[in-house]
Amino acid sequence: MENHLLTVDQVAAYLQVHPKTIYKFMREKAFPRGSKRWNCRRWYRSEIDEWLKNDEKVAHSSAA
Repeated sequence: MENHLLTVDQVAAYLQVHPKTIYKFMREKAFPRGSKRWNCRRWYRSEIDEWLKNDEKVAHSSAA
């Protein structure tokens, strides 16, 4: 799988949430910071996948 740089809108579409939700996660420091490129925030897809994997582990350990 290629490791593309994603915009806020692309990350939101990938996670199936509204772009405002991504900004909310960032304010709460519950989301990868990504990097500032071309005057806007960008994330590598692998960064998002890793966050999802770690978030699932936390959710499963909290449910137990």
